[in-house]
Amino acid sequence: MNFNGTAGIWRASCISDAGGWHTSTLVEDLDLSYRAQMKGWKCLFLDDVVVEAELPVQMNAAKRQQFRWAKGSMQVALKLLLDVVLQKKLPIDTKIQAFIQLTRHLVHPLFLTQFLIFPMLIALDYKLYNVGWAPVVGILIYILTGPVTYLYMIRKIWGKNWKSKAIQYLFLIFFATGVSVNNTVAVFDALLSGKSEFLRTPKFGVVKRGENWKNKSYALPFTKTTLLEIFFALYGCIAVFISIFSGNSIFVPIIVIQTIGFIYIGYLSIVHSAFKKKPNINLVSQTIADHSSEPRVANTMQHRQTDTLNTMTSAKTMVRAAYRSWDEDGNKMTSIYYGYRLMLIGILGFIAFGAGMAYYGYQSAIYPVDKAIGYLSRAQHSQTPEILVNYIKPAKQLLPENGNPVWSFSTPRTDFGLIRNDLDAMISRANSISSMEPQSAAYNTGLEDIRMSIKILQTNLEDATPYLYVSFTNIIFSVIWISVILIIFGIMKKGRAKFTEYERA
Repeated sequence: MNFNGTAGIWRASCISDAGGWHTSTLVEDLDLSYRAQMKGWKCLFLDDVVVEAELPVQMNAAKRQQFRWAKGSMQVALKLLLDVVLQKKLPIDTKIQAFIQLTRHLVHPLFLTQFLIFPMLIALDYKLYNVGWAPVVGILIYILTGPVTYLYMIRKIWGKNWKSKAIQYLFLIFFATGVSVNNTVAVFDALLSGKSEFLRTPKFGVVKRGENWKNKSYALPFTKTTLLEIFFALYGCIAVFISIFSGNSIFVPIIVIQTIGFIYIGYLSIVHSAFKKKPNINLVSQTIADHSSEPRVANTMQHRQTDTLNTMTSAKTMVRAAYRSWDEDGNKMTSIYYGYRLMLIGILGFIAFGAGMAYYGYQSAIYPVDKAIGYLSRAQHSQTPEILVNYIKPAKQLLPENGNPVWSFSTPRTDFGLIRNDLDAMISRANSISSMEPQSAAYNTGLEDIRMSIKILQTNLEDATPYLYVSFTNIIFSVIWISVILIIFGIMKKGRAKFTEYERA
């Protein structure tokens, strides 16, 4: 069991025996607790002792905390996991638990890899399963071992309050999905870069619902990781359309849940970065009040009256100076603030533009080829030349008149012009066969020969489809799109820094 740094008591002798606190990882409490237990010390968890703590109310703060935990756990795994495995005194089940606990964050890069590859396999019409009921069984196992089990435990632990906790569990699913990008970066950071600065989780002292925290100095801006989260959100939207149009709608609910997670995290990361600066007139008023109430040494009533007049004059001067200062610097801060918000709207608009262009590109370039493959698939199973021709003709109309989508090491088998010529030849042959005696040897042989030719062309189109996704135009557009977003992000970061300078001044 690992030690929780926010609520626990250590024996000084245990800390000393375990080697003391180390700074080699970001989770020194986890590190020390493992070293202590390998020395033979025991942990005691008191579940009846309640210790109040503050959870991050800002999404960017929660992501910083998750980043530190994910990277720190991997650092401890690299540091101690081999020692844990080789420790003879530890039972095998303890070693398995330790392995799962220290390496659990590897699930995040594995999840992102699956999220990226799965729509591609569907688009390529890859045979994901051998029998039709396989995906249903897989999804049922996923539901039973995941959400159903969690809901059962929530009902058992929380009793009458389980419904509100079940709703929180739903948001926890979205959070766990969306934070995968942030934690994947943390895992690779631990594996490749090693040590890094300990960045604390901002705390705002929020006790009641509705308390404002956005104007506090601890509020964090969103980072470049948010752009990756937005990318995965858009990719998920495209994956949903691919699943529907490819006839794999059974996977849509899972993809939708995962996509909502990325949208949820990305949206809150941006919204929680909003800030607003108001002139602190209360501070000026308090200063005036303090100045007015200062004790004055006077021997006569005249001195007291003179002192009061001087105080009032001084107070008025301070008010004028305060408002004049706000008029000069406040206008600059206001312009920076609105410039920042304008650029934020711009980056959201540009992201929406990119999503629209991606959808338009799929509808105009990729979907027609997918639809043509579907027609050819139906043509393969046609029982008469007439029906076969009725499927070949719309397939031909959907294909480009010329061009080769394979822009690197292209071959004639993926040339659209040659494929269209082959389809014309098949139509001509089918018309010739239709004049033959049905069910004759020549009739059946000719029809089967056309079916085999169609299957070859269908395979050629399937080989060309992936290159439609990574066409030269799409690559250039994606590079420009990402570059513009990074430029806007850099400008926003500079604007934020200037605003912070004025804010501190």
